[in-house]
Amino acid sequence: MHLEKLTRRGFVVSSGIAALALTGRDPRTSAAVADTATQGGSATSYRVATTQPNDGVVLHPYHDDGIMRGSPPPPDKLVTVDDPPRDEPRARWANLHMRELWPTQTISPGLDGVIVLPRKPLDIDPIEVTDKAGDTVKMKDYLTRTKTDAFLIIKDGCIVNEQYFNGTRPDTPHVLWSAQKSIYGTTFATLMGKGELDADKPIEHYVPELAETGYRGATVRQILDMRSGVRFAYDFEAPQCELSRFDGAGKAKIGDEEVPVGVRSFLLTLEKARAHGKWIAYKESDPYVLAWAAERITDQRFADLISERIWSQLGAENEAYTTCDALGFPLFMAAALRDLGRWGLMCLQEGSLNGRQIVPRTFFRDIQENTNVKVMAESLKNVAPDEGFYLPPVPEGTGYRSFYWIGAGHGGAYGAFGYQGQNCYIFPKHQTVVVRFASDLEPPDEGSHLGWEITRALASL
Repeated sequence: MHLEKLTRRGFVVSSGIAALALTGRDPRTSAAVADTATQGGSATSYRVATTQPNDGVVLHPYHDDGIMRGSPPPPDKLVTVDDPPRDEPRARWANLHMRELWPTQTISPGLDGVIVLPRKPLDIDPIEVTDKAGDTVKMKDYLTRTKTDAFLIIKDGCIVNEQYFNGTRPDTPHVLWSAQKSIYGTTFATLMGKGELDADKPIEHYVPELAETGYRGATVRQILDMRSGVRFAYDFEAPQCELSRFDGAGKAKIGDEEVPVGVRSFLLTLEKARAHGKWIAYKESDPYVLAWAAERITDQRFADLISERIWSQLGAENEAYTTCDALGFPLFMAAALRDLGRWGLMCLQEGSLNGRQIVPRTFFRDIQENTNVKVMAESLKNVAPDEGFYLPPVPEGTGYRSFYWIGAGHGGAYGAFGYQGQNCYIFPKHQTVVVRFASDLEPPDEGSHLGWEITRALASL
């Protein structure tokens, strides 16, 4: 396969003046620290500059499927917000162009300059694992098989592999789907760390309107762990199920023919079906009620809060963004690959990056120490879709805490995972972060198994 290597050039220029305040030296004239990473958690330091060099980045050639080409595009190449794509080419286009389908809000990278991640290439081609059928899967076949759009490995603070497929580039924001829940979790952690959000208080303490819903009595901690007893069924074919109604609420427009429902109004319709705190059951609604609470606490839009507390602290290269409903409530976040890698590196270092404690260290220690694998195993047996509850298939030994999935059987690894293969695996034991964007419409069971196995093998390099 012929590969195109990027020439050295920057994709984002941030403020060198603000970087001076962080580093004590102007990155336009000289490096603040050596272009290497040093082990040691919060002591790890990186050069701060206006751009991240792209030497060593690999852009794979791709076939242009003609999606959204033409004036107007033909029906089989058209993507609209009212016609969710169920085929791979259109789904990929949508994943890379969400801001063309929805209103959006910017999540700013801040003005402190770009944290340059040094490179130390590793050969990953020899990696191979066994799939659930017992067949051997090689690394390059895994990337193809799982419809990978972009792939990044950070090990010991250095980028060891970075690849882009299907038209993605280092500055391409890719939708994160449910991987954003973990970013939400770190944002809530900053509120808890400052005493602004109390994990033991019921959610109606912060959003009184929720006292008249199924969320009444659910604590912040129970919601963080997806252990609220609120009914939330996942069935795209059932117009009245919670997932379909959530999707419709997000799309509602302001106009003469459509009433602007919005996600907040949707949240007020949810009913309780089980005791809070019993089983883990996956819901789109749980992170959003906490986002609503965060907006009430801070009097800020949640997109601005993510920017202030998280994204602007990471030395990110690119602005991220979130789509939103017609009333300005956040929906789906999108970000560039390396910036999600920087967020994962911050998690790996227990909330610290380049000398800044961005998220309380206790938050990450709690994830490691208090995940309940037993409750997850029992929930998988007791959460019945026909009763309005859902759990995706997960490997044995998996737990859940604060909107992170934890692989207790994988050496304490944990991470953020989303629909169609958006993954950020964090391996403290091996000081490794593995990030993947994908447009994989296949059921998640096999992809989840392969993802854990491949990344465990990569982390052991």
